Parts: sequence; C-alpha cells; structure tokens
Amino acid sequence: MVAQLLGVGTIAPLFYFLHYTFSLPAEKMLRLPVSSITPVRPGTILTLVFLTTHLPTTLMYISPQAQTRHYWTWVWQMYPVWFYVIHLILSNLSSQHERLALRTARLSIPLSLVAASSAIVWLHLLSSCPFPIHSVLFPGLATQQTLGPSLRRLFHVDELCAILATFIWFALEFLDIWQTKKELISNAQLPIPFQVIVAIVAFCLLGPGATFLGLWAWRENILSRGPNA
Repeated sequence: MVAQLLGVGTIAPLFYFLHYTFSLPAEKMLRLPVSSITPVRPGTILTLVFLTTHLPTTLMYISPQAQTRHYWTWVWQMYPVWFYVIHLILSNLSSQHERLALRTARLSIPLSLVAASSAIVWLHLLSSCPFPIHSVLFPGLATQQTLGPSLRRLFHVDELCAILATFIWFALEFLDIWQTKKELISNAQLPIPFQVIVAIVAFCLLGPGATFLGLWAWRENILSRGPNA
C-alpha cells in the first residue's frame, strides 16, 4: 500500500534491502527440511491476483470513457487492501475451501498461468504499440515544461528503478546460493554467463513479469531441495 502512495520505484529497493538483510541466508534455508516449509494456497492466490490486479487492469484498458478508466484505476490502486480482505475471508471459510486448496497444491500451474498472462500483455504491447518501444519504457532526455510530460518521465523513472532493484535483488539471492552451494547453479545445463543472457532475452521477449516469476520459481526450486541439495 505504501508503494502505491510513494511509488514502487521508491519502496521496492527498500523492501528488497530489508528482505535480503533480515531474511534467512541461503545456507540456513538449505538446511531446513522440505516439510518445514508451509505450503501456500496457489489456487486462492491465483484467484486473488486475477481479481485484484488483472481484472481491474483489463477493465481500465477496455473502458471507452475516461471517467470509467479513472474509476478502475482507483480500484486497481487499492489492490493490496482488496487482496488482504478477500484472502482473510477465504482463509476463514469452511473445510471445503481447505480441500480446494489441497487440490491446487502444485505451485507450477498457477505460476505458469500468471506468467503467461503477463507475457501475453507484454507481447500485445510490442505488437500493437503505435510508438517506438523505447519511448514507452525509457524516459526522454529533453527538458519538460508541462505537467503531463513531467509525470510521464516520473513514471518512467519509477518503473526503471523498480525493475533494476528487482534484478539486483535476484542477483544477490543467487549469489548467496552460489556461495553456499556452487554446484546448484554452476552445474546447471547452461553456464552462468548463458544463464544471464537467457534472463535478459526472456526479459526482452516475455517482459519483466514473466521473467521475474521464472527467476523466483528457479530460486524456490533450489531452496526447496532442503538439506539434500
């Protein structure tokens, strides 16, 4: 919620710094037995992601009137509140919800769906944007005198700070794992330089959302191997 008020590019670096500083290092996490990791409810989480972020964003995009688009923008900006409230309600439902959560216990399926939806939006942007893609993603260098272009540059800088902070966080996380268990990364099917190249190519072709989900899934897969890693 604070990121919605102050900007993701401002809060994301602070969040990643606090997470990296105060979370368990990879050495201790790899010693944990797999059974000690509390399973999430991917079916519930996936539903909430679509209801609180994807649906308002889609309605904001397809609404023909500016007033309606502003309304759905406001709904989307409050998604941390909606997410928490709906999750709190679902968490206190009957055992039927528990059985539903158990039936959707495989995390790969909902993660793949969310990554695919993010990639589809990115590919739609690349294929249908009437402007040069660099003008959409990167701030211009010319001096701006009016409010509109100045806000646009602010949003561009905020976006780039959030993306850069996420890449740095992933680099630190994988460096932590590499220093603890070098063979988990260095013995992968691709050498480390090629792994970096694959991440960059995936970012360009599939977008930041799908790429970051893939990196996070790879990290969790390594950590989930437990003391036998």
